[in-house]
Amino acid sequence: MTRLATIVIAVLALSACGPAISPTAMPAPTTVPAGPTSQPPTQATATPPPAATSPPPTPTAPGSPLMPTPSSLPEAIAITQPQIKAGIVSPVHIEGEADPAFEQTLAINILDVNGQVVGQGTAHINAEAGRRGPFSADVPFSVTGEGPGRIIVYTTSARDGSTVHLNSVEVQLKPSGRATPGIAASPPIESIVIRSPVAGSNLTRTVTISGEAAPTFEQQLSVLIRDATGNVVGTGSTTIKADVGQRGPFSLTLTYTIAAPGPGRVVVYDTSPRDGGIIHLASVEVMLNP
Repeated sequence: MTRLATIVIAVLALSACGPAISPTAMPAPTTVPAGPTSQPPTQATATPPPAATSPPPTPTAPGSPLMPTPSSLPEAIAITQPQIKAGIVSPVHIEGEADPAFEQTLAINILDVNGQVVGQGTAHINAEAGRRGPFSADVPFSVTGEGPGRIIVYTTSARDGSTVHLNSVEVQLKPSGRATPGIAASPPIESIVIRSPVAGSNLTRTVTISGEAAPTFEQQLSVLIRDATGNVVGTGSTTIKADVGQRGPFSLTLTYTIAAPGPGRVVVYDTSPRDGGIIHLASVEVMLNP
């Protein structure tokens, strides 16, 4: 056998012993899920524990942002016209805003320097029953000379006819001439707030009455309790615990006497040193027990 034949036979033997080599022996590309580009590397961070769940805070102290202080309560009967110390002539235009009242009706009296009634009228609250709303009325009066006076606007009880709430404004009564402007008051807030007892409370014969009031003459307030028919069954007085001219708290314990349980009313009011008339009055409906 020739040398060339021997080499060919050897090559053929080696090819039969191993796998064939593919011309495209490149590994298939690995598929990588698509994602955002230019993403910063993720840093391992500790997972914070879940926050403790707690109920929302319940406001208990006056001044809480969720509970207005009693002094921020709007005046139940706010008189915006006439202004304080305004000179008024007949008929005087009276207007303001009031809490709901029986049949949405307000009574109006004009009093002279001695507290005598020199003019009367009524006003209707322009709102649906049970809602606060504006009121206005033109009320005639008659005086013989110029002098100080008072306009009172009040609501009465459908049960006994007594006063439920009253507000007033001091004016200058003029028999003729032209009306003159008065002093613009700051936004009206409730002058007498009764905090305790609350409306609907069941009372025993000894009750503590407390609240907050605007300054009064000598910081004095009068208090009374009326029974179901409007009769006075308990009276007392208290002092506003604040410097003269300052708003402050009041409190007193009062005893009443009744024969049988029934509805009643706790009344707190302020009187004028000039004529003894009521300047402001607030009340709360309660149940009286012997």
